[in-house]
Amino acid sequence: MNRLKKILLVSMSFVLILSACGGYEKGTDDYKKEENIATAESAEKTAKDYNRELEDKITVIQKLIDENYLDYKENNTELEDAYQNAVKGYVASLGDKYSEYFPPEKASQYKESIDGSFVGIGVYAGFDNEEKRVVITRVMDNGPAYEAGIQMDDIVMSIDGKDVYGVSLDDIVAMMKGVEGTKVKLTVKRGEDELTFDLIRRKIETPTIYGEMIDGDLGYIYIAAFDTVTVKQFSQMIDELTEAGMKGLIIDIRDNGGGSLYSVTEISDRLLDKDKIVLYTIDSKGKREDSKTTKEDKIDVPVAVLVNQNTASAAEVFAGCLRLHMNAVLVGSTTFGKGIMQQIYPLGDGSSIKLTVAKWYLADDTNIQDIGLEPDLAVEQPADSTVDEVFEKAIEYLRSLE
Repeated sequence: MNRLKKILLVSMSFVLILSACGGYEKGTDDYKKEENIATAESAEKTAKDYNRELEDKITVIQKLIDENYLDYKENNTELEDAYQNAVKGYVASLGDKYSEYFPPEKASQYKESIDGSFVGIGVYAGFDNEEKRVVITRVMDNGPAYEAGIQMDDIVMSIDGKDVYGVSLDDIVAMMKGVEGTKVKLTVKRGEDELTFDLIRRKIETPTIYGEMIDGDLGYIYIAAFDTVTVKQFSQMIDELTEAGMKGLIIDIRDNGGGSLYSVTEISDRLLDKDKIVLYTIDSKGKREDSKTTKEDKIDVPVAVLVNQNTASAAEVFAGCLRLHMNAVLVGSTTFGKGIMQQIYPLGDGSSIKLTVAKWYLADDTNIQDIGLEPDLAVEQPADSTVDEVFEKAIEYLRSLE
């Protein structure tokens, strides 16, 4: 399997199965109001005033829905769904595409995507519209499914004895996941045979790193995302490449949308001197907080970092930090330009809210919001080229230093 195919597999494994979000259609008919809610105007309304008005208005709206709404689509709208959508809309009113409300199930999925781990059986799946069933698209090495003998292209017939014909991909994924140590019975169709497997769910790490020695003595590491698990995976790969005699390193963060700033700081600790500022943040109150390296161990080889227009957020912190502190060369095209950070706040009922809380800056006071990082060696990858021009340029640069 060649390098690009392996990278693609890592990228696919990072893209966890996400639930689709439904929309709604807004009608234009008005109703005749018997009473006007919250008409009192004040020159200086407080948050309590707005909260009271909001509660009053929601009460009236709910009463009107209960008494008059014709559920003509027969979609059985539940009060819980209306509540979740109302809260989601409240956060959306900020007009910030990075701030978001997560209902309990979505909150759990988002946490898994940041952690880079989940509890399940270790498979990826897709929905076959013709079969009306879920099909296994990939089996993760060393997971419960792999060890039991489940294979790619197996068609899921039942879970715990329940026929899952026509059941959505999201629902089936939820059924496969669960509490660590619990059992799940999976029946699949393979050819003409039906096979049943008794599996025990366990915590599984998503691979976010791929690495190898290339061109003799150059190390290559592809980072799909900066998740919690990426720290350990990156450190292990650096150790392997160092032991193999690495004399130069290419770090590929093209199409890396970011992740955890904690992860970026910990990974930078393997590359930089102690007490180097990886980034600092300024919050809404003007408070500054520095993130620094803390360890002495580092590599001492030239580094080229591959970037493109989809290199964003925490990945941009990483690229800018390496260029600033170890003279790493950025190769490729201008990055996305996201110089703000978000924080997750649990809300007590399993739901959570993600809010933009600060701007981040590199140690030289650079903020790249809506600007991005310009590469040192600009290389455009032709759409029809079978050669990775950016990758080849990085090798050429590292060889020029010998």
